[in-house]
This record gives sequence, structure tokens and C-alpha cells, in this order.
Amino acid sequence: MINHCNSLPTVQLGVGVFAIEVRWLEQYLEKAAEAAGYLKWWPAEHVAQTISVFLGAQSESGPLSFQRFTATVQGVLEGIGYGEVAPYFMRSGLELGVSLLELSERASPGFELGFFKECERSVECLLETPVVGRVYFQDLTPAVKQVLRKAHWCRECDRLRDELVSFLRDRLERGCGSRNFGFSIS
Repeated sequence: MINHCNSLPTVQLGVGVFAIEVRWLEQYLEKAAEAAGYLKWWPAEHVAQTISVFLGAQSESGPLSFQRFTATVQGVLEGIGYGEVAPYFMRSGLELGVSLLELSERASPGFELGFFKECERSVECLLETPVVGRVYFQDLTPAVKQVLRKAHWCRECDRLRDELVSFLRDRLERGCGSRNFGFSIS
């Protein structure tokens, strides 16, 4: 989705600066084109390449704000003849993936409380960024096994998985309030 990299166009998102990968941009363009009614082949790869080059030139003076990023992409879409796709680009906000395994690696192995603290920090950071519309928490099974230092799944893993899913749901539902925010945990 979004990777740290100096050679790609950069966007300021919350407290971090992120580089926009062409493949990630292509996926969002495909979603926008589908929402605009393009059900058959649409040149998302070529459009993403064009936009990426344009964004690279725009971000030479520093990272773009998320609002400027979306406005620039929409403007390029209109300029190259896909104005009907432009209003659908990023309409639902960003979709981000969060690896629970990576969060578990930040906490000391066997330290469940530390893992839950890392998860809570991640949720708070995501909810502070108003452009995020959906979050995919991934790697649930390997994260649980890593925290518990288990090679094979057991009842203790079931317990921690259930607690973690309940914890994440609670924090996300309370934190997003009336905001339209989706999430999944797998």
C-alpha cells in the first residue's frame, strides 16, 4: 500500500511522511473507475504511472498534504480525459493494513500487556488521522503465537486471540464515534 521510500512521491499523513507506490495508486484508481461505471478493462496501470510522474514533480519541494495529493490526482484524471473517475478517487478515505505480527515484534516476547499497549497506540494513531476510512488488521494468528511463544496453536492462543479481537473492536468502535470507519481483523 504505502511504503517509506525516497524516490517516490511523498505525502504527509498525520505525523509521518509516506511514499506513494505506483501499485497502491493503481488499486485506488481501479476502485474509482469501477465506482464511475468502468466495468471492463480500464488502463489503471498506465494512468497510475502518469500520475506518479506528475506527483513526483509536484513533491520535489517536500511532501504533499493528503488534501493536495487527492486534489492533484483528481486534476490529472480530469486533464487526461477521465473526469468522471475523479470524484470517486479516495471518496471513502484511505484503507490501511496494520500487521499485528509487526506490533507483536515491538513488544517483548511473552509480554501480553506490552503487545496490547502497542495495539492501542496503533489504534489511537489511526483514529487521529481523519483521512483513514478503513483499517485491515492482519497476521492475527502468527502474532498471537509470537506473543505467547507457541509453535503450535493451543487453548491459550484461543484465549488471547479472543481477548485481542474484543480489545481492538472496543477501542475502534469507541474511538471512531460517529465517524464512518470500517475495520477487519484477520
